[in-house]
Amino acid sequence: MPGVIAEEKDVVKASAKTADVAALMKLNERVLEQNQHFAQRIDALEREAKILREENALLKRLRFGRSSERIEPGQLSFFEGQPAPPLEPQPAPAPKPKQAAGHGRAAFPKHLARTVIALELDEAERTCSCGEVMAPIGVEVTERGRFVPAKLEVDRFERTKYACRHGHGVKTAELPDGVIDGGKYDASVYAHIAVAKYQDHLPLNRLESVFKRYGFKLPKQTMWDMLVRVDELVAQPVLAEMRRQLLAEDVLHADETSVALRLEDGQGSRDSWVFGWRSLREHAEPKALVEFRMGRGRDGPTRFLEAWSGTLVTA
Repeated sequence: MPGVIAEEKDVVKASAKTADVAALMKLNERVLEQNQHFAQRIDALEREAKILREENALLKRLRFGRSSERIEPGQLSFFEGQPAPPLEPQPAPAPKPKQAAGHGRAAFPKHLARTVIALELDEAERTCSCGEVMAPIGVEVTERGRFVPAKLEVDRFERTKYACRHGHGVKTAELPDGVIDGGKYDASVYAHIAVAKYQDHLPLNRLESVFKRYGFKLPKQTMWDMLVRVDELVAQPVLAEMRRQLLAEDVLHADETSVALRLEDGQGSRDSWVFGWRSLREHAEPKALVEFRMGRGRDGPTRFLEAWSGTLVTA
């Protein structure tokens, strides 16, 4: 009997060990499953962190980088979980021809008008010290720039008047078309003031002093009235056509920025707004238009877009 009891105890111990091993194996399987789940979660978090880092870098470039930077095709496809398509190899830019190092002063441009001034030796100076008369062997050319100050010229139109001997009327030749009826200045003066004001950034009071130095008086209020006429005849039709071409696009980019507007009579300044509109950067011929508005309200963009129904991209 003692031997049987000992054998039963050994069987019980072996069964307990077997049960412990089975429990440990199940526990190990659960731990492995949890480890695999955690590993998958860590991979997903790393992918999300990578996307967030790329988005942050992109936003920094868009906000603080140069406006000329462009996003290559497929660069943002990783946001959608898809691999970026391979970029087509771009041909290497053609090397720029090397220009020979210049010596001395640069020549004047060829389009400048030139006055030829011939300088000759007197006949007595054409005799060599040996007594022989010298023969011409070429021409030595020297160019010297000369500035011609601006001036105002007056076109005087004289029209003969013809009257009927019987008092039926008077006739005279028609005047050439002017910028305004009865205007005092030719279109060239309007163009010069517009270029000086908006291209050279000269204020009208300074232009008034410049014209006074040229020998005639042109008040700044008169110049302002002339610029208003230039706006009516040239700027507004051009802007209307630019707006029409922009609204023909399916996608537009828009942005606005504040500018300080100086008030009249030294009353300080106030904030005003400049709205920029442009077509896609990849467009064959990109179009852009800038509008000035006193406020930032929706009325300005609404009047500009009107019934346009495309896609508007704003910052």
